[in-house]
Amino acid sequence: MHRKKPGIRTLVVAFGLGVVMAAESAQATDPLIRWISYPIHETPGDLQSPVLWRVTLEVEEADSDAARIGWRINQATIRQYGQGGQPDTVWVEGLPAVKTSDGLWWVDHANVANPQLAEFDATPSLGGLAVAEDPAQPDLKWEFNGDVYTPPPVGPPFSGPITAATYSFTRVGQSADEEGDDEPVPIDDPRDPPGSG
Repeated sequence: MHRKKPGIRTLVVAFGLGVVMAAESAQATDPLIRWISYPIHETPGDLQSPVLWRVTLEVEEADSDAARIGWRINQATIRQYGQGGQPDTVWVEGLPAVKTSDGLWWVDHANVANPQLAEFDATPSLGGLAVAEDPAQPDLKWEFNGDVYTPPPVGPPFSGPITAATYSFTRVGQSADEEGDDEPVPIDDPRDPPGSG
């Protein structure tokens, strides 16, 4: 007895279901990618003062366990905002040095499927040599380290995620452009940064 061959409609539906299932499977296994940004204001702790510098990290999940993710820092972008109508200056470093034993930034998360900005407050020591996007500008030696912020007795200077940042930015061949030590710096998503100036 011959079995009836599946019709074209059956084949199309089966193919469509296969594509959807494959896409869902790929989404379930794709690593998380996040952008974490640290805007440095002219007056530390005053979000109404202009943003002078911004350090943005593109991080990608490289390893994880039940409560932590080991993030690989794919790229660091350092932006100095232009003053008086001058253009911004931007430097980029791919895979910057991360001073940890495995080169990953391990972060504790309340929910590893939904990392929160506030959980990115304690960065490892980062730094290196970032290349200027404008070839007329010198490259930038930079260091950045975020630590858990402990507010004073009167409370934090602003609401929202905060890191205690220590940083240094120096154009090659010049003296330090900007330095800070244990300053309150907000943490935001650069795709929708509050108070970016």
